[in-house]
Amino acid sequence: MVASFTGTVKGIYEWMSFTTLVIIVVAILIIMGVVRARRQLRRAAALKQLADRVGWKFYSGFRKIESAKNRSVASALTADLDGQTWAFFEFLYEDDDGESPFTNRKSYFSVTLPTQFGYISIEKETAKDRLKSLVEGKDIQFDSIDFDNRFWVKGEFVREAKRFFTPKMRQHFLDGCEWRIQIEGEMLLLHADFSDTSVERFEQMREFMLGVVSILEAEQA
Repeated sequence: MVASFTGTVKGIYEWMSFTTLVIIVVAILIIMGVVRARRQLRRAAALKQLADRVGWKFYSGFRKIESAKNRSVASALTADLDGQTWAFFEFLYEDDDGESPFTNRKSYFSVTLPTQFGYISIEKETAKDRLKSLVEGKDIQFDSIDFDNRFWVKGEFVREAKRFFTPKMRQHFLDGCEWRIQIEGEMLLLHADFSDTSVERFEQMREFMLGVVSILEAEQA
């Protein structure tokens, strides 16, 4: 009798412990969702204020990117200036395993270029890149010690990368490039860690990209 009662009490205790654990987990997930939603709202409000200050159009709300798995645009600023289409946009994406939905954010600043190039990737060279070059081979070289030592350049076609990186363009990157840059056809993409939504930071990125456009236009003239 005593053993039966003890077993019953133990079973109730284990059930209550499991139930409590489930309640705690659910509560944590709800709190995380609320915090994430509020953070996104604050971010959208900051970008809306920035768009108003620089005179660009602002769009907010999740828009699924059809060509990209598990990615949605969260916010975007756009403008058509002097024949170029400019955009700053952020997208949220899921991990490949799908277990952490919309927890990652990437930001891009983009502008259309006056001419097309193949795929080119430019970022600051690191010690990891130097080790990687021992296995994969070196990146594209430009016979410029300062530039070759500062940047890691990969491209679909070496010819296109060298057509893009004229001496003036290399100097422009040496003078002011802090970001990873991608070129895809006629699109220039700047990977923007845009935690600072100030006009000053926005204009710093835009001025660098405008310099790229201006050099290309001058060299084509």
